Amino acid sequence: TQYDKDEAVGSNPRILKSGKHDRAFYQDLWDTLLRGETWTGRMTNKKKDGTLYDEEDTISPIRNEAGEIANFIALKRDITRELRLEEQLRQAQKMEAVGSLAGGIAHDFNNLLTSITGNVDLLLIDLEEHDPHRREVEVIADAAERAANLTRQLLTFSRKQVTNLNVLDLNRTIAGTRELLQRSLGELVELRTDLAADLLPIQADRTQMEQVLMNLAVNARDAMPRGGQILIHTQNHSVPEEDASEEIVPGHYVQLRVCDTGIGMTEEIRSRIFEPFFTTKEVGKGTGLGLSTVYGIVKQHRGHIQVESTQGNGTCFRILLPATQPVRSEDKAQRTHQQQLRGDELVLLVEDDPSVRASTLRALERFGYTVVETRSPVEAMDWIKQNDTLPAAVISDVVMPFMSGYELAEALQERKIEVPFLFISGYAREASRHTGILQKYPLLSKPFRPIELIRELRNLLDA
Repeated sequence: TQYDKDEAVGSNPRILKSGKHDRAFYQDLWDTLLRGETWTGRMTNKKKDGTLYDEEDTISPIRNEAGEIANFIALKRDITRELRLEEQLRQAQKMEAVGSLAGGIAHDFNNLLTSITGNVDLLLIDLEEHDPHRREVEVIADAAERAANLTRQLLTFSRKQVTNLNVLDLNRTIAGTRELLQRSLGELVELRTDLAADLLPIQADRTQMEQVLMNLAVNARDAMPRGGQILIHTQNHSVPEEDASEEIVPGHYVQLRVCDTGIGMTEEIRSRIFEPFFTTKEVGKGTGLGLSTVYGIVKQHRGHIQVESTQGNGTCFRILLPATQPVRSEDKAQRTHQQQLRGDELVLLVEDDPSVRASTLRALERFGYTVVETRSPVEAMDWIKQNDTLPAAVISDVVMPFMSGYELAEALQERKIEVPFLFISGYAREASRHTGILQKYPLLSKPFRPIELIRELRNLLDA
């Protein structure tokens, strides 16, 4: 309690009262004691410096020789840390339950969106630029894209996402998410960008970088209840040998700064800002996982993050991500013309969702490929056993009943059957257990556009 013996002896226990309990609480306590019974329970009390703590109490009356209640003895145990851990466990269990629900919804929703976007894109290929129906089809395509953004946010709760590293232009990622960010920030917050024209590329997962931007922007918005300004700034940054540390090795980095004009934070809050479950928001307004997720993503990308803030003067998050070499022009020349993507190879399609299977089949056939469609890995295995000719490639869903797409690939490898795989998935929870397969073959997340599927297939076949 921070009171020493001289301060405590002779004082009334009311010096510990926190004001958290009403008159009825203390009335019940005293009624119990004055009946000669022991009172057990929990209460919130206050230390000498004003800090609140929770305690578990056993208070017993002590009788004198005449049998009258003359005194009381209280055994008190500080359970503040235990209660905090219990709350964190409950929060983790709740997030796991929410994640499972969100993941299941997103999996089914992504299958629906894959069918929608696939058929819409095939319609757009057939419609002339001035066709009177083209505008309506484009509106459907735009709505499907917005729905896909929502499912990506749902999946951040639920899946153990395998980092899909590619050479990334961070400026382009920021520009691509700007509209979504502005919608999330509302009308009271102005979003500004200051992006270096000569910014080096990074090796990163685009979806996770978008998540970092979204979490930082939303955190900044919540720190500006009356509105304000958010600045996203990028520049190249070099760390010389003399400035290196255990966390930051010497080399070239890309620096991302997200700054706001909000209320700022105290040193105590700033020191705990990346802790899981730590939040300054009221109950029901935050989980305390947003910034810890940002921290985890940055560390996963071998980066470094720090926060600068003073109360009343806003907050600035500074992230350093290792720069990489630009892709040579001959390597990054993408096949964009539809004629370049055409092929006549035999492709084995493994997909249990009928709508996704149908739209994927139409897309492949539209570009000249011969397709054998199967509804499960078992059917695919049976087809391979019964035919002398192997497919040029297998396009397989990941999560299917009884046997996953990864297990199909592993089963073929065990039989010394070498066939390249292109995996498609709307819910890659199992991916973390099959990193060896994923390092060998690409994974395309649902919902995807037909042109993305064909491009990935063509690259796989050409490789």
